[in-house]
Amino acid sequence: MKTKLFLSSLLLLSLTNLTNAQSLIDENFDNYTIGNLSSDLSGSVPGQGNWLTEVQIGGKFPDFQIKSENTKGNILQITTPITPSTQTNNSAKFAWKNLPGGGWQNRNSGNDILRVEFEFYTGNSRGVGVEAYHRNITSTANGTIIAGFQYETETGRFRGMTRLIIQGVPDLKFILFGSNQTDLYLKPDTWVKVYYQIDYANDLVYFQIPSENIAGSVPTVSLKNDQPAQIYFAGYMLQGNMEVPMQYDNYKVSAVKSASLSTNEVSTTDFNVYPNPVDDIINITNNENVLVEKIDVYDTNSRLILTKNFDNKSNVQIDLSFAKSGIYMIHIKTDQGILFKKIMKK
Repeated sequence: MKTKLFLSSLLLLSLTNLTNAQSLIDENFDNYTIGNLSSDLSGSVPGQGNWLTEVQIGGKFPDFQIKSENTKGNILQITTPITPSTQTNNSAKFAWKNLPGGGWQNRNSGNDILRVEFEFYTGNSRGVGVEAYHRNITSTANGTIIAGFQYETETGRFRGMTRLIIQGVPDLKFILFGSNQTDLYLKPDTWVKVYYQIDYANDLVYFQIPSENIAGSVPTVSLKNDQPAQIYFAGYMLQGNMEVPMQYDNYKVSAVKSASLSTNEVSTTDFNVYPNPVDDIINITNNENVLVEKIDVYDTNSRLILTKNFDNKSNVQIDLSFAKSGIYMIHIKTDQGILFKKIMKK
């Protein structure tokens, strides 16, 4: 399933120096022993660093490897199955590390954004007829996908994933990162750093690919009952007869209070957007002397419904009396970066 929804804001986000960040997982694999990550493929007996690995059909221990890489130190390598997965023959390979300390429910108060980041090597598998893909997914305890990324090794196509409300029904959709509602294709033989953030307070998913100057937010389904229980890496083979490795490094999971949205650390908590829900006039103010340059308003289909320029003012207003009832995303461009706010029009 895919959707023509795309990230309508393109900017370079810095995600460093996050205030009040609570580290849940922080892995660079450098203190691991070269060789097999685990000696169990049932997902029940922890291996190195308490990692769990699972292959339902077939599989072997070397499918999950700690390897030395010249420029990165140790890295994690997961190899896709040689046998294509089907509904009755699930040969997919999974690796994950459980969240510590009781998981997401025991995070620090107010840290309501789950942030996942990692680096992966795009590789050089561009063989015709070999259709393999790798994923990093955050899911609920019953396996429902909340958000994540998918990389296709044959073409280099890279997509986001989350659930959207389509005609009133929640449905898992691919998020396209290319311009003009197109796919993004990454260069081969390149290390790429990516992030996604799940904002439980505002029902948003942020996707970021700094090397491509791509970032933005997508309104997702209500997340109230979709608590993250598992964050896993997975490799799948859909077509072909060769194993395709994928390498990962610098894998981090954290709970944060707010998303940092520019190199100058403009935070969503610096701004007040009210009233929300709104009938007509929305006030946008801040006490940090951050100057507003432009505001764009998008509907849930990423259609631009309003653009308004401002002469570097810290307190501004926009009129949404013309808009239909529903949920909208406000993209606020300032002299220090861009931030996002979700509002509801009565």
